[in-house]
Amino acid sequence: MCCFSLGVTAQVVKQYYTSGILKAEGKLIDSMKTGPWKFYYTNAKLNMEAAYVANFLDGECKIYDTTEVLEAVEYWDKGIQTGVQKYFYANGKIKKILNDGFDLLKYV
Repeated sequence: MCCFSLGVTAQVVKQYYTSGILKAEGKLIDSMKTGPWKFYYTNAKLNMEAAYVANFLDGECKIYDTTEVLEAVEYWDKGIQTGVQKYFYANGKIKKILNDGFDLLKYV
């Protein structure tokens, strides 16, 4: 049995603000974001959790405010926003629900 490399480079990376606070962490394959990534505000609080495929958002994306309260849950398919998107008030109640750009709450 023989093994060979396809020349793919993969690495787990952490990016930092100039202050030294973690800015982002995730995996790069051939210099492209791939798999789960986390992004942080300058106050070190979580800003976004998202999945990537070849540098494109792909799957569920959660967005938080500067105190880590959930603001939005979005869905992506290879960089294109798709399906139901939910946006929340700070108290957790639903602010807006969009489905392919249409505001579903207008019709409730």
